[in-house]
Amino acid sequence: MDQEEMSPCTVTKNAICQCRTGTYCHRNATCNECLLCRPSCPKEQVLQQTCSSTSDNVCVTVTPDPSDPSGLILEQKIFTKCLKHKEASEKDAESPFLPHKSSKLYMKTDIIGDEAFTRTFRIFVDLVPARIFEKFVLELGLTNNEINIAKQDIGFPEEQHLAMLLQLHRDHQRFDVNIWLSKLDSIRLEKVAQDITIRLIKDGLFERTG
Repeated sequence: MDQEEMSPCTVTKNAICQCRTGTYCHRNATCNECLLCRPSCPKEQVLQQTCSSTSDNVCVTVTPDPSDPSGLILEQKIFTKCLKHKEASEKDAESPFLPHKSSKLYMKTDIIGDEAFTRTFRIFVDLVPARIFEKFVLELGLTNNEINIAKQDIGFPEEQHLAMLLQLHRDHQRFDVNIWLSKLDSIRLEKVAQDITIRLIKDGLFERTG
């Protein structure tokens, strides 16, 4: 077995698994088996990002600095660049979901697909309080009749809520993560909106611009 269990199966959710350390499977792929991470970078390339459960080691080609035959200056530049990138990503994930009007979240172009949308919707289902969920989807445009249809033949509230969001996306084309977050803010759930933003960025689904 090349995957490890991250969250056990419950009465409302299936088990969540990911590839073991040293192996990976791309986020937007259906994983039948995990792939081994490359052991090292080729000559004239350096490691930019270490292997994780969803991506291989990322290597980049570098051009030697003629003023430094030893390569120490180049190595320091690469290390500093990677460190700044990591710090910026962590700071970005923890900042308020809409610090100013021009700030928006965009789904990463390399993961767009049904699986990415489902993962995004499950984050909303996990973090939006159940007692307020129907009010939330009414604000987004579902009717009471559509809510009742989404709940038919589904016993667990979490799956009912997921069905409501999928219906908004599939039948109404009303998925805009920035609007959804703003709706949460308008019904006094700004902290929930911020927690969702942090999850969307840290899980590699969205990035912030502006």
